[in-house]
Amino acid sequence: GACETRTFLTGQRYLRCAAIPEKLSHSLVIGHGAKYICRNFFDQTNCTDTNRVGFHCRINNYNATVSKFMECHNEQRICDDALENVCVDVTPTCQVHKHRMCDKERHCASNSDETHATCSSLTRRKCVRRGRPRLELPIPLSWLTDGFTDCMEGEDEDMSQWPTCGAGITLRYVPEDQEEFCQDVFLCQGGKSGYVEFEFLCDGVERCGF
Repeated sequence: GACETRTFLTGQRYLRCAAIPEKLSHSLVIGHGAKYICRNFFDQTNCTDTNRVGFHCRINNYNATVSKFMECHNEQRICDDALENVCVDVTPTCQVHKHRMCDKERHCASNSDETHATCSSLTRRKCVRRGRPRLELPIPLSWLTDGFTDCMEGEDEDMSQWPTCGAGITLRYVPEDQEEFCQDVFLCQGGKSGYVEFEFLCDGVERCGF
C-alpha cells in the first residue's frame, strides 16, 4: 500500500521497518539514524531485512510480512486479521503477543506466559506460528479450530488433523498420543467452559470461566 506520510526526517535515507519510537508524535519524530514513518505504518511491511520480520499475514488480501516492531503496537491494524495486535494481558503488568505464549521462553518477569492455563495442554505436533516465523513450536489445544489461523500452513484450523474426545459440551481436542485414552471430565455448572479435566482440578486456576 501507499505511504500516507506522518513525518520524516529531512535528509535521512529511507529505511524500511525501522524501529518505532515508544511514544510516536503525530507532528514530529526526533531521533538518530534513518527513519521514515508512515501514518498507516506501511513502511513496516515487507521488510528487506528478514531479521526484522515478526509476522506473516495478508494485507488487503495479499501475502505480506510485518515488522516485529508492530507487535502489540495497537495504534493501527496492518494485517487484515490484526494478527500483530492479538495480545494477551497475562498479568496486570505483563502483556505478550499470543504467539509468544507457551514457547519455552520467559517474556514476563514471573514466567506467567509459560505457566498460564493456556499452556497446560499442548499439541505434540509442532507448527510454525505466524507470529514466530522462524520456529517450530507446539501450540495450545485451545487454539485448534478457534476461528483464528495460528500456523503458517493453517493446519490448526483443519479439524480433520486433530484427535478429539467426548461429545457435545465435552467435545475437546487431545494430545495425539492420548487419543485412545478418552477419560471422564468434571462438568462445569455454568460458566464459559463446559468441563475441566480431572488432572487440573484443585490446581488453584479457575478453569470453568465464571
